[in-house]
Amino acid sequence: MPKSHRKEPLANLKGTRFLKALKDAEMDIPEMAEVLDMSYTSVQNWADRGVPAHQSFTVGRVLNKNPEWLCDESCNYETLSTADMANQYREIIEALTPDELAKVVDFVVALRG
Repeated sequence: MPKSHRKEPLANLKGTRFLKALKDAEMDIPEMAEVLDMSYTSVQNWADRGVPAHQSFTVGRVLNKNPEWLCDESCNYETLSTADMANQYREIIEALTPDELAKVVDFVVALRG
């Protein structure tokens, strides 16, 4: 399958996420373009292609969304709330083997000095 066809669903999802974030923030594309001091066309393209990774932190701050969620379809955490972060850490810890977990604990203890 050609590369361009494989990326289309991802681009559509990323564009959908951008539009949802705009709606949640009660903003529209012209307002977003003005806030970011960008052209309307550049921001409008994000509705089709999604927010570029290099813009995701800026856009995420403006829209109060997780930058990773804006540009990565595998991320399920839309916001950066404390509960979302706790769930992310819990998932990571639960996936560790006992040896890996012991190394993490040793590392944290060493950091605390």
